[in-house]
This record gives sequence, structure tokens and C-alpha cells, in this order.
Amino acid sequence: VSRFKVRDTQPLTIDPATEKVFIT
Repeated sequence: VSRFKVRDTQPLTIDPATEKVFIT
């Protein structure tokens, strides 16, 4: 998702309900 900064070394999960990003 372009609006979030995502590190290749830290996979992220986006909560579809709140669009918050969680480190998995």
C-alpha cells in the first residue's frame, strides 16, 4: 500500500477495518 512506508525486512499486516498497520 503506497500510503504506508513498508520495510522489506519487516512484513506488515494492515487491519482492513481500521487500516492500521501491524508488524507481524
